[in-house]
Amino acid sequence: MRVKQPLNRTYLKIAISLVLGIFIILAWHKLTYKQQITIVLDPQHGADAYEASGLVKETSITDPFTQELQTQLKKAGFRVRLSHELGQAATVQERLEQIQDADVVLSITATTFSTITQPQLIIPPQSQRTHQKSAELANALFESLKQIDTLPVQQVAYLLYQPLPNGNVKPVLIPSSETQDEGEETFGILQQAQRPTVVYILGNLNEESQVHALQDPNTQQQLASAIVEGMKSYEGR
Repeated sequence: MRVKQPLNRTYLKIAISLVLGIFIILAWHKLTYKQQITIVLDPQHGADAYEASGLVKETSITDPFTQELQTQLKKAGFRVRLSHELGQAATVQERLEQIQDADVVLSITATTFSTITQPQLIIPPQSQRTHQKSAELANALFESLKQIDTLPVQQVAYLLYQPLPNGNVKPVLIPSSETQDEGEETFGILQQAQRPTVVYILGNLNEESQVHALQDPNTQQQLASAIVEGMKSYEGR
């Protein structure tokens, strides 16, 4: 029995070390997992009646870009998914149902509005409870995207629909630095957002130079890489 005591003590020490090691690994994994944010990419339009059409159709730009961005975000270690299948129509309500557990939402679109001539980052109105976090996300993305020479983002802004006498509406951009956003009618995904949400307007589909740049895989990769860096900054990496 005297001979076995040192062995028993050795086995006990080994067992304790193994348990502590497993506990440390699990704790580290849990902490790392919590730090990874879940990003939902929301291509605004599938093949539906609201898809913008200029020199090209909106989805011919947004779909390949969304795929490239999804790939890069996953490689960077983010949890990422889409609000709906690419090329398929989905209502605002259906898209909202798919983003309830997201940490952040990036909605991707392109436009033909004559009042929007450059890429923009659009945030919810100040009256929305998600406004502050959305603004923080947009500012982090802006710092990266403004450095892309071919398609720099012009600003972080509000987009509001102002009614016209003929019954139509005119989209108006208001810089986020303005103390008043002058209304609440905006993108449905922003107006009803329950999570920090930013709409990324890639460009204007009636501008030939922008369309050409957005169709270039190299430009898509650069824009996606800039967004990844912005997401890292927002996450605090």
